[in-house]
Amino acid sequence: MNIFTLVFQFLRALVIFLATYLVAFQSYSADSDSTHIVAGFQKGLKTRNFDTAYTYIQGQLYSNQKNILSSYIDKNSFGKDVHFKWQCYLLLGEILWGQDELQSADSVLTIAETKLTSLGDRDGAFLCTFKRALIKTRQGVADENVLVLEKGIKFFQQKKDTSDLFKALVSLAYVYSLLDEWNKCITLRLMAARLAHKSGNCGQEVHAYRALADIYMEQKKYDSSRYYFNMIDEMDESCTNKIGENVKATILVSKVQLEILLDSMYDSDSLLSIAQEMFYRAQNKYWYAFMFAMRSYNYYRHGAYQKAREVAEQGLEYSINHNLLKEKKDNYQALYRACAKLNDYKSAYLNFQKFIELEEEMNTESAARGSEKIDMEVQAERDRLKTELEHQALMSKERNRKNFLIFGLILVFLFSVGLFSRLSFVRRANKVIKKEKDRSEELLLNILPAEVAQELKDVGHSHARNYDVATILFTDFKEFTQISSRMSAGDLVQEIDTCFKAFDSICEKYQIEKIKTIGDSYMAAGGLPVPKDRTARDTVLAGLEMMDFILKRKESQPQMTFEMRVGIHTGPVVAGIVGVKKFQYDIWGDTVNTASRMESACDVGRVNISNTTHNYIKDDPAFRFENRGKIEVKGKGQIDMWFVDLA
Repeated sequence: MNIFTLVFQFLRALVIFLATYLVAFQSYSADSDSTHIVAGFQKGLKTRNFDTAYTYIQGQLYSNQKNILSSYIDKNSFGKDVHFKWQCYLLLGEILWGQDELQSADSVLTIAETKLTSLGDRDGAFLCTFKRALIKTRQGVADENVLVLEKGIKFFQQKKDTSDLFKALVSLAYVYSLLDEWNKCITLRLMAARLAHKSGNCGQEVHAYRALADIYMEQKKYDSSRYYFNMIDEMDESCTNKIGENVKATILVSKVQLEILLDSMYDSDSLLSIAQEMFYRAQNKYWYAFMFAMRSYNYYRHGAYQKAREVAEQGLEYSINHNLLKEKKDNYQALYRACAKLNDYKSAYLNFQKFIELEEEMNTESAARGSEKIDMEVQAERDRLKTELEHQALMSKERNRKNFLIFGLILVFLFSVGLFSRLSFVRRANKVIKKEKDRSEELLLNILPAEVAQELKDVGHSHARNYDVATILFTDFKEFTQISSRMSAGDLVQEIDTCFKAFDSICEKYQIEKIKTIGDSYMAAGGLPVPKDRTARDTVLAGLEMMDFILKRKESQPQMTFEMRVGIHTGPVVAGIVGVKKFQYDIWGDTVNTASRMESACDVGRVNISNTTHNYIKDDPAFRFENRGKIEVKGKGQIDMWFVDLA
């Protein structure tokens, strides 16, 4: 063993020790907050003050609060105060929802909703309706909850209830994710993050960032996913200490999943083990059991099949002892895969049969709720393992024919080797040609929009086109020349590249076309080369997200990052290709000039839009506006302008 190996093992052990110590320290620091939350909840019940009890229930110490409230209800401590009695049932429904006892929570809330309605408590009844919508959303029911959740957003905005407003935003975002409307989903998640940040709710802010990271990871936009994980890492330690073991552990698991997808972390089991220990301390038996299956898969993907088998067996034993249906299925699946790789097809087949039985049992329960699931891969895997098992039995009976089969295979191999060589050569040549063609296609699409590039390939040229409605966006950095004089050339180029790459990603997200960059200015256009609805809305959302990126980057790196202005205007343009060599897709028209004036007349750190763009989006609840009145613009006279922000 050489000196480098010893140093590496020492550093690895040190990292694991420090991570374990940090987790233990953070869990200790949360104890005083727990005592405060329980005491506040008890005070609310004692004084029969629903608002106080409901506020402290957001602390999410559900096990303690459930015991306290159940005892309070059993002793009939509310006396003859019937109204407070049914408010207590509302509180109980909230607690059961928080503990994932969804069916029980829905039953309790249904009763409370009926009783509070009969007592004339419209706000209390709507809270029950809203909580039941959250339950249905978590159960995968999407369309019918949109109106209730939208009403909930307005209701809690009027009540200035930031905690439930956050839940309404998050739940509606989840509904839109089920409907594959990702732009709406991400917009609501960003609104939830800003709300949590303004209200100082660390737990909700972490939840919002983690959700955005998971969404971008699901869409394979790994840079954006890592950006929001970094946002969590950069939060103040006193803030992240308040979010609880469960949330910390799930964030750690998600970060490991991202590294696994990027194939950038080999020894990830140490971090998964730390997360599993955190779930154990939080008494979250479901996630604790699932972590065995996840660790088994991690060993499996690195070829450590025996270790994968051992970990899955531990997870299976725990899941059986605690009667965890889904987690048993996950560990059976991990176990049969590991056994198959170890050529123990008998054990693989038996474990696969158990996996199928649980899969069918869970599918039966889903069908009873009105859903269906058809999984052809399950049957294919069943047949594959059964065939392997039968093949092993057959081989033990036919060993006398082995030499004959090998001889026949050799003859077939010798006969086909020439043909195979020829086919292999042709295949390699075609692969090289395809690779070069794909590279050319990629380069062309980096220069031109896809539709224009296709027209250029089909007919050899592209016609200029008129667009009646396009929304033009300009950005510009404040005092770029003075700032650049204080930076090295390498740092300057790197910072601009980082900002413009982020802008490119945002343009792709909102399906608007990047036109060009001119020094420190960035130009993009929505609604071309293919006209579409909501072009003004999507372009304004893109401008706001660009500004949000710059402001947050300025906070983290005040000496390196610029301040920015954004200007937007909507109107007709002409678009086409200019030049013969090093050609470029460009746009012209008075709309472009006016958009540039919107940027130059803007204040630093704001997004400035024209009155024309404002008319397109003024009724959209996602935005709020600040009328600037008429402002003198060079060559244009006085123009109405508006500052815009997310609502």
